[in-house]
Amino acid sequence: MDFNGLIPGITSGNLDVILGAITIKSKREKAIDFSHPYFRAGLKVMIGVDEAGIKGPGDLKGKVVAVKTGTVAADYAKTLGAKSLSQFHNIDQAYLEVVTGGADTAIHDTPNVLYFIKTAGNDRVKAVGANVKAAFYGIGFPQGSALREKSNIALLELTESGEFEKIYIKWFGSAPE
Repeated sequence: MDFNGLIPGITSGNLDVILGAITIKSKREKAIDFSHPYFRAGLKVMIGVDEAGIKGPGDLKGKVVAVKTGTVAADYAKTLGAKSLSQFHNIDQAYLEVVTGGADTAIHDTPNVLYFIKTAGNDRVKAVGANVKAAFYGIGFPQGSALREKSNIALLELTESGEFEKIYIKWFGSAPE
């Protein structure tokens, strides 16, 4: 499903839960309920391996920046003075713009950027700069959903048992902060 359809899907009653890198934001909390935060993420800049002039977000003025439509990264990228902002419905399309030279950089959630570089980047792209705009992911529910409390209990059990840390290490290579 397109990212921009997630919150309308919840508010219209077509979805019971949204899960998958949705950042808890006050604007979103006006429309839906979130679980307790389960993951601290930020945004990361990805560039081609031969790009020498970009060391982080501060170097994006006058550059072509690729992002996924409707995301925190898209909102943030608008503030950087880019030459142009290329928005895509799928983040893989934004990444491919960098790989093929159609964009100077892509900005997206750090874990996703690092996973793309590791699995599909084929030594053509790299991450630069520190994480920016640190934020938390949560599970989204219709307002008043009984599933919210059940999910919060399950998240707490995963954390207390150490299972969350094991899963995190498996996918990201280090323990969570």
